Amino acid sequence: LPEKTYLKRLVYGTAKTIVENLTLGEPYANVRKVYSISLLYFKISDDDDDYIYHGRTDFTGLHTLKLAKLKDSLVGEQVRINETNVFPEYYLIPLNAFKDVVLDDVDQWVYAFKNNEVLDEFTAPGIGALKKKLDYLGMDEKERRRFDRHVDYARSDWGMIEHAREEGRGEGEVALLKRQMRYQFGPLPATVEERIDKARPEELAQWALRILGAQTLDAVFDDS
Repeated sequence: LPEKTYLKRLVYGTAKTIVENLTLGEPYANVRKVYSISLLYFKISDDDDDYIYHGRTDFTGLHTLKLAKLKDSLVGEQVRINETNVFPEYYLIPLNAFKDVVLDDVDQWVYAFKNNEVLDEFTAPGIGALKKKLDYLGMDEKERRRFDRHVDYARSDWGMIEHAREEGRGEGEVALLKRQMRYQFGPLPATVEERIDKARPEELAQWALRILGAQTLDAVFDDS
């Protein structure tokens, strides 16, 4: 998309989103506030002195130049934290302007999108899901096929576990968890097998969920 048409496309996109989320005949009171977040690979400012730019609609007195504080009857319910009106808000993020200095949760997200990587120390809400997605997209075709087979295998096995649980056979969970670990990490040390044998059902379930994203056997048991 050419830079000269980008802002027009941005306005069109927010307007379209508002319209599509209001059913025909639905009252205007149900109009939703839209937040538009754009990750950009071109400069948006001649100053180039920031990497997140925020745009919103405010009303200013033509003569007084004072920001108008709209009446409650116009504003209605607060849409989200500290919101003053229902007009769309825009966040433009030129990724190349970010200097890879991470100071807060937002910086963690910007870093991840710029570098296609989520560092292990990142803790921003929801960023773990992005890490899994980026890890998957970063696999070559052979690795991705292997991972997909493993997921299908896991789903099949854990369907069997649910059946075993219904039948009251907890030993089925233990056996299948061991088989999953061997498939992913190779032969299991005796200490690991003993730990699995003595584990509570909730621990088995927790370890099973970790297998898919774990790079090492130790990571499966890491509760930190």
